Amino acid sequence: MSIKVNHHDLAAGVLGLVFSIGILFVNPVFATPYAGDYTYLGEFDPTAGEASSLYHVNLPTGAFSDWWVFDLDPAGMASINTVFLPTTDISNFGFTLYDVTFSTCTSVGSVCAGITLGSILGSSVTPLDYVTNIEFTPLNVGTYAFNITGTVVNTTGIPTKLYSGNLTTGPTPVPEPTTLALLGTGLLFSTVANRRRRKGAKAA
Repeated sequence: MSIKVNHHDLAAGVLGLVFSIGILFVNPVFATPYAGDYTYLGEFDPTAGEASSLYHVNLPTGAFSDWWVFDLDPAGMASINTVFLPTTDISNFGFTLYDVTFSTCTSVGSVCAGITLGSILGSSVTPLDYVTNIEFTPLNVGTYAFNITGTVVNTTGIPTKLYSGNLTTGPTPVPEPTTLALLGTGLLFSTVANRRRRKGAKAA
């Protein structure tokens, strides 16, 4: 007995699952669909673990370059992860995280103006062609932008091409007591060794 799979139904089911997961597990600022370069995701408090979904639907065939912007206050950690569907219809999928030295951003989903990019803070880790992420990275208070790039191809014949992902923030980890103790021990030995060297140099 053979089972026929309707690829359009399968794709629709996968897309629905991705969006359902995003809505269930991501709190609070849900971004509008891609609105243009430098779409504003909002300001996030990493001590509260605030996060946002992001997505771009109906990507045309060919290369694309999307920019997203967010503010962080206070300092903390941030990670970004994205998945492209259909999974075989993307190549060179990845992104780069920058700090922003100047910008004017208003409401969530609007396009930021006057963006001036600073230094590169990280680039994506891509275990699969259709999945890419930046692991939790410590960030100062400020404004940040990330550029999502890729090339859409047409291997499946499925008309809807999209990526969906999450920006997740969290507090900077506090070192465990054991780590602090080891650090303190290392500093103590270093201080003692330096004193001995000085005494030896004076005696000579």
